[in-house]
Amino acid sequence: MTIGLSLGPGATYSDQYGQMVLGTTLLQGAAGQAWNLPSGRTIQLPEEIGAIGMLEEYRYFVRQEREVPGVAANRLAPVLTRARYYPSTDRIHPEGALDLADNVLDFQVALAVDQSPADGQILEFGLAADDDEILYNFPGDDDGLGNIAASTWANPASRLLYLRISTVVQGDRTDPTFAGAVIDRVEDHDYTAAASVFNTGNYTKIRKRLLQTIVEVRNLP
Repeated sequence: MTIGLSLGPGATYSDQYGQMVLGTTLLQGAAGQAWNLPSGRTIQLPEEIGAIGMLEEYRYFVRQEREVPGVAANRLAPVLTRARYYPSTDRIHPEGALDLADNVLDFQVALAVDQSPADGQILEFGLAADDDEILYNFPGDDDGLGNIAASTWANPASRLLYLRISTVVQGDRTDPTFAGAVIDRVEDHDYTAAASVFNTGNYTKIRKRLLQTIVEVRNLP
């Protein structure tokens, strides 16, 4: 990200902002306050952010690859992949895509949005679309992209509190003595709506694990 700063009355630009180091955190409500640096010097924080621009955009997705690439008779061996795009477009960057991890069956991200009344807590049911404060935890959750005025997520008082990242990984070989349970749903990815190949035949003999990670979002007003 690149940030343009608008300074308060009487403030001037100087090389003192060059002393900000990686890992620095600007707290909500700290605008215009003095800030003590590790070097012992003090600088004045800007009154407000003037502009924010996105320089790079990356998209993460699960790519369906074969155990032997290009050989349809071989079983699927999904790969977690990252691709760089020109920001806010569908044009892929010359940097292209990079495979990150083999045998990643699913990768889902759900958003915890504290809606009105914003009380700092997240209510979750996940039994029907839009029945709680987690977006993308049930098929059919409406993110408002098609009709923002009608979306239950369009409340200006809402705040994004954290992300929940769900990753399903599988082994790289079958276990003849193992019979895995049917995969029902991972967040809003429904494996039962259309019969998933991963719930059939030898795919059920591959051991799988679900890992969920909570990522708290900081520095958002």
